[in-house]
Amino acid sequence: MNFLGVLIGGIAVAYALVELLPAEVLSPPDGGPAVAMLVSLGERLGSVHLTPAQGASAELVSATLISIAGLTGLPVSTTHIVTSGIAGTMVTSGAGLRYSIISRIVIAWVLTLPVTILVSATLYFFLLAAPVIAP
Repeated sequence: MNFLGVLIGGIAVAYALVELLPAEVLSPPDGGPAVAMLVSLGERLGSVHLTPAQGASAELVSATLISIAGLTGLPVSTTHIVTSGIAGTMVTSGAGLRYSIISRIVIAWVLTLPVTILVSATLYFFLLAAPVIAP
């Protein structure tokens, strides 16, 4: 039942970002891990800075999709979902995207599965061939 916690947490964060917190809190000088990730992705993906509403939208959509995946049993990557959510808010706001960064992300996504399969198979092959030491 992990999906319920993700959904409620995402809704709470989105509400807090949009309604309760002043702009100074949303982008503190020292930052925080979640804020830093959203701001970093937003600044790299889009042509303008990520607004609090865009961050909240991306987080809410991410929580919803991850919850649906949890209910249906589909394997998903939270990083892919958050990145796509941020890119969607940039396109919708008319800010545009930096396609050089998007292409690098897509290449990494495409290569992740076959490279992981290859490394895992290679490691498994070597572990099978390793001598077994009896206790």
